[in-house]
Amino acid sequence: MLRYQYAIVDGNRVFYREAGPKDAPAILLLHGFPTSSHMFRDLIPALADRYHVVAPDLPGFGFSDAPDPKQFRYTFDHLADLIGRFIEAIGLGRCAIYVFDYGAPVGFRLALRDPERITAIITPVSSTRTSFSASAKVAAETSGPTAGAVPKAGGAPGGMPVGFCA
Repeated sequence: MLRYQYAIVDGNRVFYREAGPKDAPAILLLHGFPTSSHMFRDLIPALADRYHVVAPDLPGFGFSDAPDPKQFRYTFDHLADLIGRFIEAIGLGRCAIYVFDYGAPVGFRLALRDPERITAIITPVSSTRTSFSASAKVAAETSGPTAGAVPKAGGAPGGMPVGFCA
């Protein structure tokens, strides 16, 4: 059964679609531009019998709040911070991430910052080239255990699997 919910994160309402048993392995779906979690309307039910599926609308998209840019930094770093706190707010724990387009730099930052939380990365090939280049740059500039880590085809920082789908 598909559930439509909101979480409050840093005073902002983040809308999300959720389905599947909460005790099943989790998959976080991060949408592209200019879409929302609605882009996953057919994928969510297809996965929900085996996975706990969560698909948020990033701030400024879909049914999530669109804070004033004077008060909210619309950067990938800040969006990753917010989605990291969203994951905590809903109690998601460890999860795989499906990243696409605009959601890819957000998801890769989550993986680089907390590789123990991310169990796998799934991405369409079309978003991979740009996003892996961007994540490699972020990794090279990041301090801590992932500093200098450069994702390679078939693997990512921390040894998590990376799946490519056409």
